[in-house]
Amino acid sequence: MKQILRISIAAAMAMTLTACGGGEGGTSDSGTSSSAPKVTAADFTGSWQVDKESMRDIMLAAIEAEAPPEATEEQKQMMRNMAEPMIEGMSINLSINEDKTFSVDMQMMGESESTTGTWTLDNGVITMTENTEEGENSDPATGKLEDGKLMLDFPGEEGGPDQLIMIRG
Repeated sequence: MKQILRISIAAAMAMTLTACGGGEGGTSDSGTSSSAPKVTAADFTGSWQVDKESMRDIMLAAIEAEAPPEATEEQKQMMRNMAEPMIEGMSINLSINEDKTFSVDMQMMGESESTTGTWTLDNGVITMTENTEEGENSDPATGKLEDGKLMLDFPGEEGGPDQLIMIRG
């Protein structure tokens, strides 16, 4: 139970772990080939929400990976069953604004949290920097568009998913 709780909370809290970094520019090349479509700021701006189906796969894989070696299939299934309502009750909404700001609202297991920040775009990669108090520091969050989804990466996130998958909302 503790592991499921830790994994679930880490997923919800992942958006608060963004930090400084990234380049400037509203339009850039995706870098895949000279004929690849250009990725622009407009491709990222708008409302996004967590893709629960993708997160379900990520979280259930994390549960499997962190289960003790001696865990029976019945115990693993019980852990998966406990995770399902947490995943369904999870809400993460991201607004990426044209003025290079963003906001995130998260709700999970009766807890709510919001954060704001700024973003930059360089070579098709968005880098999101959370507004923090002076002296605070955390790892950067970066994202790319793949098949219409925003794939956000959180390097250095210990005990939780490395990636959060968002869909237009």
